[in-house]
Amino acid sequence: MSEMEQSDFLKRARLMLPWLVEIRRAIHRNPELSFQETATAGLVSDILCQYGYELRTGVAGTGVIADLGKGPAVAVRADMDALPIKEVEDRRYRSCNDGVMHACGHDVHVAAALGAAILLAKHGPRYGRARFLFQPAEETANRDGKSGAALMIEAGALEDVSAAFALHVDTRIPAGRIAVRTGAQMAGGDRFEITVPGRSSHAAYPQDGIDCILPACQLVQLLQKIVSPEHDPLQRRVLTVSGVRSNSFRANIMADEVVLTGITRYLAVATGKLLRREIRRACRLVSAPGGRCKVKFSRSVPPLTNARSVVDILRQAGRALLAPGAVLESQPEMASDDFTFIAQQVASCYFLLGARPLDGIARPTHSADFDVDENALAFGAALLAECATRAIRRFASGAV
Repeated sequence: MSEMEQSDFLKRARLMLPWLVEIRRAIHRNPELSFQETATAGLVSDILCQYGYELRTGVAGTGVIADLGKGPAVAVRADMDALPIKEVEDRRYRSCNDGVMHACGHDVHVAAALGAAILLAKHGPRYGRARFLFQPAEETANRDGKSGAALMIEAGALEDVSAAFALHVDTRIPAGRIAVRTGAQMAGGDRFEITVPGRSSHAAYPQDGIDCILPACQLVQLLQKIVSPEHDPLQRRVLTVSGVRSNSFRANIMADEVVLTGITRYLAVATGKLLRREIRRACRLVSAPGGRCKVKFSRSVPPLTNARSVVDILRQAGRALLAPGAVLESQPEMASDDFTFIAQQVASCYFLLGARPLDGIARPTHSADFDVDENALAFGAALLAECATRAIRRFASGAV
Protein backbone atom coordinates (compact mmCIF):
# COMPACT_ATOMS: atom_id res chain seq x y z
CA MET A 1 0.00 0.00 0.00
CA SER A 2 1.38 3.40 -0.96
CA GLU A 3 1.97 6.39 1.32
CA MET A 4 -0.72 8.28 -0.60
CA GLU A 5 -3.31 5.60 0.10
CA GLN A 6 -2.39 5.35 3.76
CA SER A 7 -2.73 9.11 4.25
CA ASP A 8 -6.20 9.02 2.65
CA PHE A 9 -8.01 7.89 5.79
CA LEU A 10 -10.10 11.07 6.00
CA LYS A 11 -11.70 10.54 2.60
CA ARG A 12 -12.60 6.99 3.60
CA ALA A 13 -13.85 8.10 7.02
CA ARG A 14 -16.15 10.67 5.42
CA LEU A 15 -17.70 7.91 3.35
CA MET A 16 -18.30 6.07 6.64
CA LEU A 17 -19.86 9.12 8.34
CA PRO A 18 -23.54 8.02 8.10
CA TRP A 19 -22.61 4.72 9.75
CA LEU A 20 -20.49 6.48 12.39
CA VAL A 21 -23.40 8.79 13.21
CA GLU A 22 -25.76 5.81 13.48
CA ILE A 23 -23.41 4.03 15.89
CA ARG A 24 -22.83 7.15 17.97
CA ARG A 25 -26.57 7.76 18.28
CA ALA A 26 -27.25 4.13 19.18
CA ILE A 27 -24.75 4.43 22.03
CA HIS A 28 -26.13 7.84 23.02
CA ARG A 29 -29.67 6.45 23.25
CA ASN A 30 -28.48 3.64 25.52
CA PRO A 31 -26.00 5.16 27.99
CA GLU A 32 -24.55 3.02 30.78
CA LEU A 33 -22.91 4.11 34.01
CA SER A 34 -19.37 3.17 35.04
CA PHE A 35 -18.78 -0.59 35.38
CA GLN A 36 -22.20 -1.23 33.80
CA GLU A 37 -21.25 -0.83 30.11
CA THR A 38 -22.45 -4.30 29.10
CA ALA A 39 -24.50 -3.37 26.04
CA THR A 40 -21.88 -0.91 24.77
CA ALA A 41 -19.16 -3.54 25.11
CA GLY A 42 -21.38 -6.06 23.34
CA LEU A 43 -21.91 -3.67 20.43
CA VAL A 44 -18.17 -3.06 20.19
CA SER A 45 -17.37 -6.79 20.24
CA ASP A 46 -20.00 -7.65 17.63
CA ILE A 47 -18.63 -5.07 15.21
CA LEU A 48 -14.94 -5.87 15.68
CA CYS A 49 -15.53 -9.62 15.30
CA GLN A 50 -16.60 -8.91 11.73
CA TYR A 51 -13.21 -7.36 10.91
CA GLY A 52 -10.83 -10.02 12.14
CA TYR A 53 -9.91 -8.60 15.54
CA GLU A 54 -8.84 -10.92 18.33
CA LEU A 55 -10.92 -10.00 21.36
CA ARG A 56 -10.63 -10.19 25.11
CA THR A 57 -13.92 -9.29 26.75
CA GLY A 58 -14.92 -8.76 30.35
CA VAL A 59 -11.64 -6.96 31.05
CA ALA A 60 -11.95 -4.91 34.26
CA GLY A 61 -15.58 -5.99 34.29
CA THR A 62 -16.90 -4.78 30.95
CA GLY A 63 -13.82 -3.66 29.01
CA VAL A 64 -12.76 -4.96 25.60
CA ILE A 65 -9.21 -5.40 24.27
CA ALA A 66 -9.10 -5.83 20.48
CA ASP A 67 -5.90 -6.77 18.61
CA LEU A 68 -5.19 -6.72 14.89
CA GLY A 69 -1.83 -8.01 13.66
CA LYS A 70 1.29 -9.26 15.42
CA GLY A 71 4.35 -7.80 17.10
CA PRO A 72 4.76 -4.59 19.14
CA ALA A 73 1.43 -2.84 19.55
CA VAL A 74 0.20 0.72 19.31
CA ALA A 75 -2.87 1.30 21.50
CA VAL A 76 -5.93 3.48 21.05
CA ARG A 77 -8.09 4.07 24.14
CA ALA A 78 -11.82 4.87 24.06
CA ASP A 79 -13.84 5.27 27.27
CA MET A 80 -17.39 3.92 27.28
CA ASP A 81 -19.19 5.11 30.41
CA ALA A 82 -21.92 7.74 30.76
CA LEU A 83 -22.89 10.05 33.60
CA PRO A 84 -25.82 10.20 36.08
CA ILE A 85 -27.31 13.28 34.37
CA LYS A 86 -30.84 13.72 33.04
CA GLU A 87 -30.79 14.85 29.41
CA VAL A 88 -32.91 17.96 28.83
CA GLU A 89 -32.90 18.30 25.04
CA ASP A 90 -35.64 16.49 23.11
CA ARG A 91 -33.45 15.02 20.36
CA ARG A 92 -34.31 12.06 18.14
CA TYR A 93 -31.42 10.21 19.77
CA ARG A 94 -32.18 11.32 23.32
CA SER A 95 -31.19 8.95 26.13
CA CYS A 96 -33.70 6.16 26.76
CA ASN A 97 -32.15 5.52 30.18
CA ASP A 98 -33.77 8.22 32.27
CA GLY A 99 -31.29 10.02 34.49
CA VAL A 100 -28.25 8.70 32.60
CA MET A 101 -26.63 10.56 29.71
CA HIS A 102 -23.53 10.64 27.55
CA ALA A 103 -22.77 14.18 28.69
CA CYS A 104 -19.00 13.86 28.24
CA GLY A 105 -18.78 12.62 24.66
CA HIS A 106 -17.75 9.04 25.35
CA ASP A 107 -20.30 7.91 22.78
CA VAL A 108 -18.27 9.89 20.21
CA HIS A 109 -15.02 8.38 21.48
CA VAL A 110 -16.32 4.83 21.06
CA ALA A 111 -17.76 5.47 17.59
CA ALA A 112 -14.59 7.20 16.38
CA ALA A 113 -12.40 4.36 17.70
CA LEU A 114 -14.63 1.79 15.98
CA GLY A 115 -14.28 3.77 12.77
CA ALA A 116 -10.50 3.80 13.14
CA ALA A 117 -10.48 0.06 13.83
CA ILE A 118 -12.42 -0.62 10.63
CA LEU A 119 -10.17 1.68 8.59
CA LEU A 120 -7.09 -0.16 9.84
CA ALA A 121 -8.65 -3.56 9.19
CA LYS A 122 -9.40 -2.58 5.60
CA HIS A 123 -6.58 -0.20 4.70
CA GLY A 124 -3.95 -0.27 7.46
CA PRO A 125 -0.33 -1.48 7.39
CA ARG A 126 0.31 -5.18 6.88
CA TYR A 127 2.81 -5.37 9.73
CA GLY A 128 2.78 -4.44 13.41
CA ARG A 129 -0.20 -4.56 15.70
CA ALA A 130 -3.05 -2.17 16.44
CA ARG A 131 -4.70 -2.57 19.84
CA PHE A 132 -7.96 -0.90 20.76
CA LEU A 133 -8.86 -0.51 24.43
CA PHE A 134 -12.57 0.07 25.02
CA GLN A 135 -12.45 1.05 28.63
CA PRO A 136 -15.08 1.10 31.37
CA ALA A 137 -15.32 3.57 34.23
CA GLU A 138 -13.30 6.61 33.26
CA GLU A 139 -15.67 8.77 35.28
CA THR A 140 -15.44 6.98 38.60
CA ALA A 141 -13.62 4.33 40.62
CA ASN A 142 -14.42 1.14 42.47
CA ARG A 143 -14.31 0.64 46.22
CA ASP A 144 -10.54 0.26 46.06
CA GLY A 145 -10.22 3.66 44.38
CA LYS A 146 -9.32 2.18 40.98
CA SER A 147 -10.89 3.41 37.76
CA GLY A 148 -11.17 1.56 34.46
CA ALA A 149 -7.75 2.44 33.03
CA ALA A 150 -5.89 1.23 36.11
CA LEU A 151 -7.88 -2.01 36.18
CA MET A 152 -7.29 -2.67 32.48
CA ILE A 153 -3.56 -2.13 32.94
CA GLU A 154 -3.60 -4.69 35.76
CA ALA A 155 -5.30 -7.09 33.34
CA GLY A 156 -2.45 -6.74 30.82
CA ALA A 157 -3.86 -4.10 28.47
CA LEU A 158 -0.43 -2.53 27.93
CA GLU A 159 1.62 -5.69 27.42
CA ASP A 160 3.83 -5.22 24.31
CA VAL A 161 2.43 -1.70 23.77
CA SER A 162 4.96 0.87 22.53
CA ALA A 163 2.72 3.95 22.32
CA ALA A 164 -0.86 4.98 23.04
CA PHE A 165 -3.34 7.57 21.79
CA ALA A 166 -6.63 8.91 23.12
CA LEU A 167 -8.90 11.77 22.15
CA HIS A 168 -11.56 13.81 23.88
CA VAL A 169 -14.22 15.89 22.15
CA ASP A 170 -14.06 19.63 22.80
CA THR A 171 -17.04 21.80 21.85
CA ARG A 172 -15.00 25.00 22.13
CA ILE A 173 -13.15 23.99 18.94
CA PRO A 174 -14.89 23.60 15.56
CA ALA A 175 -14.91 20.22 13.82
CA GLY A 176 -11.88 19.76 11.60
CA ARG A 177 -9.44 21.16 14.15
CA ILE A 178 -7.56 19.54 17.01
CA ALA A 179 -5.55 20.84 19.95
CA VAL A 180 -2.60 19.22 21.71
CA ARG A 181 0.49 20.07 23.70
CA THR A 182 3.66 18.35 24.84
CA GLY A 183 3.95 17.93 28.60
CA ALA A 184 1.12 18.45 31.10
CA GLN A 185 -2.14 18.20 29.12
CA MET A 186 -4.66 17.36 31.86
CA ALA A 187 -4.63 18.09 35.56
CA GLY A 188 -4.16 15.61 38.33
CA GLY A 189 -6.85 15.51 40.95
CA ASP A 190 -8.32 14.08 44.13
CA ARG A 191 -11.85 13.64 45.33
CA PHE A 192 -12.45 14.37 48.99
CA GLU A 193 -15.20 13.75 51.50
CA ILE A 194 -15.22 15.51 54.87
CA THR A 195 -17.53 14.44 57.68
CA VAL A 196 -18.44 17.04 60.32
CA PRO A 197 -19.99 15.26 63.36
CA GLY A 198 -22.75 16.58 65.58
CA ARG A 199 -25.66 15.21 67.63
CA SER A 200 -29.29 15.33 66.64
CA SER A 201 -32.08 16.81 68.73
CA HIS A 202 -35.37 18.62 68.30
CA ALA A 203 -34.56 21.90 66.54
CA ALA A 204 -36.62 23.78 69.14
CA TYR A 205 -34.16 22.60 71.80
CA PRO A 206 -30.75 23.07 70.20
CA GLN A 207 -29.12 22.94 73.63
CA ASP A 208 -29.89 19.21 73.70
CA GLY A 209 -27.94 18.54 70.53
CA ILE A 210 -24.60 19.44 68.97
CA ASP A 211 -24.69 21.71 65.95
CA CYS A 212 -22.70 20.49 62.92
CA ILE A 213 -24.13 22.96 60.38
CA LEU A 214 -22.22 26.01 61.61
CA PRO A 215 -18.79 24.33 61.71
CA ALA A 216 -19.49 22.86 58.24
CA CYS A 217 -20.15 26.36 56.93
CA GLN A 218 -16.95 27.63 58.56
CA LEU A 219 -15.06 24.76 56.95
CA VAL A 220 -16.37 25.62 53.47
CA GLN A 221 -15.04 29.16 53.91
CA LEU A 222 -11.63 27.90 55.03
CA LEU A 223 -11.41 25.51 52.10
CA GLN A 224 -12.10 28.31 49.62
CA LYS A 225 -9.19 30.31 51.03
CA ILE A 226 -6.80 27.50 50.05
CA VAL A 227 -7.00 28.64 46.41
CA SER A 228 -7.17 32.38 47.15
CA PRO A 229 -4.94 34.88 45.28
CA GLU A 230 -2.53 35.07 48.22
CA HIS A 231 -1.09 31.72 47.09
CA ASP A 232 1.48 31.33 44.32
CA PRO A 233 -0.42 32.18 41.09
CA LEU A 234 2.06 30.14 39.03
CA GLN A 235 0.87 26.95 40.72
CA ARG A 236 -2.46 26.42 38.94
CA ARG A 237 -4.92 24.79 41.26
CA VAL A 238 -8.63 24.23 41.71
CA LEU A 239 -10.54 23.30 44.86
CA THR A 240 -14.31 22.99 44.55
CA VAL A 241 -16.76 22.02 47.27
CA SER A 242 -19.37 20.47 45.03
CA GLY A 243 -21.82 19.05 47.56
CA VAL A 244 -23.10 19.60 51.10
CA ARG A 245 -25.51 17.14 52.64
CA SER A 246 -26.79 16.24 56.09
CA ASN A 247 -28.76 13.27 57.34
CA SER A 248 -31.69 15.52 58.24
CA PHE A 249 -33.96 17.33 55.82
CA ARG A 250 -36.67 18.18 58.38
CA ALA A 251 -36.87 21.74 59.65
CA ASN A 252 -37.52 20.56 63.20
CA ILE A 253 -34.67 18.02 63.45
CA MET A 254 -31.04 19.01 63.99
CA ALA A 255 -28.69 16.90 61.88
CA ASP A 256 -26.06 14.81 63.61
CA GLU A 257 -23.73 14.81 60.60
CA VAL A 258 -22.80 16.99 57.62
CA VAL A 259 -20.75 15.65 54.72
CA LEU A 260 -18.87 17.91 52.30
CA THR A 261 -17.75 16.50 48.98
CA GLY A 262 -15.46 18.08 46.41
CA ILE A 263 -12.47 17.86 44.13
CA THR A 264 -9.01 19.30 43.75
CA ARG A 265 -7.13 19.78 40.48
CA TYR A 266 -3.45 20.57 39.96
CA LEU A 267 -0.75 20.41 37.27
CA ALA A 268 2.19 19.63 39.57
CA VAL A 269 2.35 16.65 41.92
CA ALA A 270 3.83 18.90 44.63
CA THR A 271 0.79 21.18 44.38
CA GLY A 272 -1.50 18.17 44.87
CA LYS A 273 0.37 17.20 48.04
CA LEU A 274 0.12 20.80 49.28
CA LEU A 275 -3.64 20.84 48.69
CA ARG A 276 -4.08 17.67 50.72
CA ARG A 277 -2.07 19.14 53.60
CA GLU A 278 -4.09 22.37 53.50
CA ILE A 279 -7.41 20.50 53.50
CA ARG A 280 -6.34 18.48 56.53
CA ARG A 281 -5.17 21.68 58.22
CA ALA A 282 -8.53 23.36 57.59
CA CYS A 283 -10.27 20.38 59.21
CA ARG A 284 -8.10 20.77 62.30
CA LEU A 285 -8.76 24.51 62.54
CA VAL A 286 -12.54 24.19 62.58
CA SER A 287 -14.06 24.16 66.03
CA ALA A 288 -16.45 21.22 65.83
CA PRO A 289 -18.09 20.53 69.23
CA GLY A 290 -19.19 17.12 68.00
CA GLY A 291 -15.62 15.94 67.46
CA ARG A 292 -12.84 16.18 64.94
CA CYS A 293 -13.74 16.52 61.26
CA LYS A 294 -12.71 13.46 59.27
CA VAL A 295 -11.42 13.73 55.70
CA LYS A 296 -11.11 10.92 53.16
CA PHE A 297 -9.41 11.24 49.75
CA SER A 298 -10.30 8.93 46.87
CA ARG A 299 -9.72 8.42 43.15
CA SER A 300 -6.39 10.21 43.02
CA VAL A 301 -5.28 10.80 39.43
CA PRO A 302 -1.81 12.21 38.63
CA PRO A 303 -1.39 14.90 35.95
CA LEU A 304 -1.57 13.58 32.39
CA THR A 305 1.69 14.20 30.52
CA ASN A 306 2.04 13.88 26.75
CA ALA A 307 5.30 12.50 25.34
CA ARG A 308 6.97 14.65 22.69
CA SER A 309 7.71 11.70 20.38
CA VAL A 310 4.04 10.66 20.24
CA VAL A 311 2.72 14.22 20.05
CA ASP A 312 4.96 14.68 17.00
CA ILE A 313 3.20 11.72 15.37
CA LEU A 314 -0.19 13.34 15.97
CA ARG A 315 1.01 16.67 14.57
CA GLN A 316 2.28 14.92 11.44
CA ALA A 317 -1.04 13.08 11.10
CA GLY A 318 -2.95 16.33 11.55
CA ARG A 319 -0.89 18.09 8.87
CA ALA A 320 -1.49 15.16 6.49
CA LEU A 321 -5.26 15.05 6.99
CA LEU A 322 -6.50 18.46 8.06
CA ALA A 323 -6.51 21.99 6.66
CA PRO A 324 -3.45 24.21 7.23
CA GLY A 325 -3.48 25.68 10.72
CA ALA A 326 -5.92 23.07 12.01
CA VAL A 327 -3.49 21.65 14.59
CA LEU A 328 -3.71 24.06 17.52
CA GLU A 329 -1.57 24.40 20.62
CA SER A 330 -3.73 23.64 23.63
CA GLN A 331 -3.43 25.01 27.13
CA PRO A 332 -3.29 22.67 30.13
CA GLU A 333 -6.79 21.58 31.10
CA MET A 334 -7.87 21.54 34.75
CA ALA A 335 -10.13 18.53 34.20
CA SER A 336 -8.59 15.10 34.71
CA ASP A 337 -8.75 11.79 32.82
CA ASP A 338 -7.59 8.36 33.94
CA PHE A 339 -5.76 7.92 30.62
CA THR A 340 -2.97 9.37 32.76
CA PHE A 341 -2.32 5.87 34.14
CA ILE A 342 -1.67 4.66 30.59
CA ALA A 343 0.55 7.68 29.90
CA GLN A 344 2.60 6.80 32.98
CA GLN A 345 3.38 3.38 31.53
CA VAL A 346 3.97 4.06 27.81
CA ALA A 347 4.73 7.10 25.63
CA SER A 348 1.31 8.62 24.95
CA CYS A 349 -0.62 11.44 23.34
CA TYR A 350 -4.02 12.69 24.51
CA PHE A 351 -5.55 15.33 22.26
CA LEU A 352 -8.70 17.41 21.95
CA LEU A 353 -10.98 16.81 18.96
CA GLY A 354 -12.95 19.82 17.77
CA ALA A 355 -16.71 19.20 17.91
CA ARG A 356 -18.42 22.57 18.34
CA PRO A 357 -22.15 22.12 17.56
CA LEU A 358 -23.40 23.49 14.26
CA ASP A 359 -25.36 26.22 16.07
CA GLY A 360 -22.01 27.61 17.26
CA ILE A 361 -22.80 27.21 20.96
CA ALA A 362 -20.04 25.51 22.95
CA ARG A 363 -21.84 23.21 25.38
CA PRO A 364 -19.71 22.23 28.37
CA THR A 365 -19.12 18.62 29.24
CA HIS A 366 -21.11 17.23 32.16
CA SER A 367 -24.04 19.50 31.26
CA ALA A 368 -27.59 18.27 30.63
CA ASP A 369 -27.71 19.78 27.11
CA PHE A 370 -24.31 18.52 25.93
CA ASP A 371 -24.06 17.72 22.24
CA VAL A 372 -21.51 17.79 19.39
CA ASP A 373 -21.09 18.37 15.69
CA GLU A 374 -21.20 14.78 14.45
CA ASN A 375 -18.89 15.64 11.55
CA ALA A 376 -16.18 15.32 14.19
CA LEU A 377 -16.66 11.54 14.04
CA ALA A 378 -14.97 11.29 10.63
CA PHE A 379 -12.06 13.45 11.74
CA GLY A 380 -11.62 11.42 14.92
CA ALA A 381 -11.71 8.06 13.14
CA ALA A 382 -9.27 9.20 10.45
CA LEU A 383 -6.82 10.77 12.90
CA LEU A 384 -6.73 7.72 15.17
CA ALA A 385 -6.16 5.43 12.19
CA GLU A 386 -3.45 7.71 10.77
CA CYS A 387 -1.72 8.04 14.15
CA ALA A 388 -1.74 4.28 14.70
CA THR A 389 -0.32 3.67 11.21
CA ARG A 390 2.48 6.19 11.63
CA ALA A 391 3.31 4.97 15.13
CA ILE A 392 3.39 1.32 14.00
CA ARG A 393 5.86 2.28 11.30
CA ARG A 394 8.05 4.26 13.66
CA PHE A 395 8.21 1.71 16.44
CA ALA A 396 8.54 -1.24 14.06
CA SER A 397 11.65 0.43 12.65
CA GLY A 398 13.08 0.93 16.13
CA ALA A 399 12.73 4.73 16.09
CA VAL A 400 11.29 6.34 19.20
